[in-house]
Amino acid sequence: MEKDRRTSDVIENVKIEEANEELKMDLAGYVGDFNRHRFDPSIKKRVGLTEEELVSIILEEDRLKEVTLAIRDIDPDRNGFVTQQELDDIFRENYREKMEGKHLFDLIKDFRSITNKILVDYGKFKKWLYSSLKKAKRQKKLDADPRRALIQSILSKTMSERDEAFDEV
Repeated sequence: MEKDRRTSDVIENVKIEEANEELKMDLAGYVGDFNRHRFDPSIKKRVGLTEEELVSIILEEDRLKEVTLAIRDIDPDRNGFVTQQELDDIFRENYREKMEGKHLFDLIKDFRSITNKILVDYGKFKKWLYSSLKKAKRQKKLDADPRRALIQSILSKTMSERDEAFDEV
């Protein structure tokens, strides 16, 4: 009876904050501490990175080799899964300044395991990331091509002349 009373006293003193249930679960991640925000209150204030922001960060300083090595250390059996928190921590460690106040959780939700929402299929995430980087590099190369600017100015001039001719009719 005494044990039940002590348990109910503890339960009454626990304060559960209103938050996204998946984020609560993920904040515990591999640490297993659902009160992780006690140690780092900035976690709750971070905002999600967009695909463009992540690609831009990586293109500025490519540290994907270090990211991959860190994931190999965490995943010694090579099952291809890491927790959302592990992946976020690894990117935050390798891109410390650029990821200040930001997180990856919104970007990696499409790569989560169907049976365990905390786990991320790193192989699928990596394939998506490399595809996004390839597209961004291709676009950057096109944007830097002086011939493209010339072609666009010619097209713009042609389109405006066509519009003027159309207005006269």
